[in-house]
This record gives sequence, C-alpha cells and structure tokens, in this order.
Amino acid sequence: MSQDVVGAIVSILSADSGVSALVGARVYGDEIAPDEIHNQPRAAVVVQPSGGAVPTFTQGTIPLEAMRVDVLCYGSTRYDADRLRRAVYDSLRAVQRRTEGSVLVHWINLAGGLATGRDPDTGWPRAFQSWQVLADTRPAA
Repeated sequence: MSQDVVGAIVSILSADSGVSALVGARVYGDEIAPDEIHNQPRAAVVVQPSGGAVPTFTQGTIPLEAMRVDVLCYGSTRYDADRLRRAVYDSLRAVQRRTEGSVLVHWINLAGGLATGRDPDTGWPRAFQSWQVLADTRPAA
C-alpha cells in the first residue's frame, strides 16, 4: 500500500523553522482547512498532488512511488507569498533520505519553475512551484 506522501511533506514543512516562522501551523494537504478560509488571504501553504509523468524506474517491482506535487504558497501580497515560497524552497531542497512518520522519502527535487499571481478561484495572492518526490511504498520501521 502506498504511503501518505503529501502528509509527509506537510510534516516536513510544518517542522521547518523558516516556514513555520511565516505560517505558524497553516500548512495543509490538498486544500486550506474550511475554518481557515475566512481568515484569508494570509500566509499559508497547501501541498497537493498534481499528476504528471511517472518515471520508468518506478513502474517495475521496486517498491517506489514517484509523485509530483504542487506547493501553493499564499500571502497577504504577492511579495509575501513569494517570500514564503522561498522558505519552502529552502526546506524541500534539503530533503534527502528522510523518514517522516511512516514514510521514507528518498528525495524531493524541483520539477518546475516559479509561478506567481492570484489564485484563479479565490483571487488570493499566491506563488507556487512543482516538485517531484520519490518515496518508498512500504511503511518505514
């Protein structure tokens, strides 16, 4: 059974001092918590799967999962959103073979360039980048 890769990334970012200094506990998987929406726009991070191609080396019998994720960084301004994105960038680039909960993350690599603007659904300022994550499908001991 696959592991909760998005949850592992949420945990990694939540534990990072640079990220948490900007967002507190507002790091979410898939979407911003409904009870937080009325406080927006302010600093928050959302990690969500984004599809994309799967590397051929993960298609065999080796217990690996490759996942592409978008990390959306919100702020009260576009500048604040990008400032948060830079903290997230520093945190995720440093991940190499790390166990987070039951998930063994082998690496997290940049998969796309920076995009800034406003969220098309909410109009909130945001900055985001895409990342490729390689994790073990087996629970880490």
